[in-house]
Amino acid sequence: MVVGVVADWDADGVVSAAQILYSQEVVGFFPLKSREKVLLIPSDVRGVVDITREVVGSGVNFVVFLDIAYSKYVDKALRFLKSRGIGVLYIDHHISTAIHIESIKPLVNNVVVGKTSTAMLVYNQLRSVGIDVGERLKAFIEAVTAIERGGKKGSVKQIHGKLIDIVANLSRILSSTRSRDLWVKVVKWLAEPLPMISIPFTSDITKFAKPSSEYIKELKAIANEIALSSKKIFTVRFIDIRNSKYPYKSTAIASALHRLLRSPIILLTKNRRGRELLIIKSSDTLAYDLGLHLYRKGVAEDIMGHQTLALILLRKGVEVEKIVDYVREFIINGPAGI
Repeated sequence: MVVGVVADWDADGVVSAAQILYSQEVVGFFPLKSREKVLLIPSDVRGVVDITREVVGSGVNFVVFLDIAYSKYVDKALRFLKSRGIGVLYIDHHISTAIHIESIKPLVNNVVVGKTSTAMLVYNQLRSVGIDVGERLKAFIEAVTAIERGGKKGSVKQIHGKLIDIVANLSRILSSTRSRDLWVKVVKWLAEPLPMISIPFTSDITKFAKPSSEYIKELKAIANEIALSSKKIFTVRFIDIRNSKYPYKSTAIASALHRLLRSPIILLTKNRRGRELLIIKSSDTLAYDLGLHLYRKGVAEDIMGHQTLALILLRKGVEVEKIVDYVREFIINGPAGI
């Protein structure tokens, strides 16, 4: 038998894939209780439909989806695999997956969704069946989880000081270059039972992936300018930039504002098609929980993101004051859970 592992291009996807490779090929116990060959395939949300054709053509009998947010493309891929009698394990932490979990369940053998990183969700699954991934891989899992929740280097005591930087920069490289050979190489290296000191990545990677000082300076200047128009909703800052245009992604601006104001940010903007978009950035699960709250209130047409970053496509005609009321309601009453 062959087990296909389809995971996102970033560090969370890579570390998650490495754990499954280790548990299936080295340990031979999860997800199948035998040592089986693993086919490693990086993908994004839109690419999964084409990936399923490769999976079927490669003789794969079981597929594990990791860190791939649920979408119409994923739904189509899952239905195709089910029609071919191929088993699926789906592990993810994105908001859209949590929202549509009941639609996913009939299409897969098992689905695991949570607010922490996908890598940590996989780690918890492996621990529950008695699989120890080793200290080195565990350190990368902790580094990814710290990054996903917006933590700083000092927040993870077990990790070597530069490991979070290495993981963050590696994630940028894999996501930008989309080199499948490099992605597979990294996954295989992480899955090898090597000692903690065996880290082949040098400072060259850091230099290659690190944003330029000019980029950081310009983004900070924009954040300082926008921050002046922010409005407080208890502990949250709400900022409307729908009538402004900036040469940077709105998510990057939201992150810069979050660092500057040191509080959760709600950024109201427009996408390329002129549709209103709400971006929520936090250092904890507030973005995740508030995003779900707004979705349940019916103001969201679609929602993406994970625990610290939510991207909400607003329904047409939604009044800003109505959104503000729902935010106040959420802060006063707290999250209702998934």
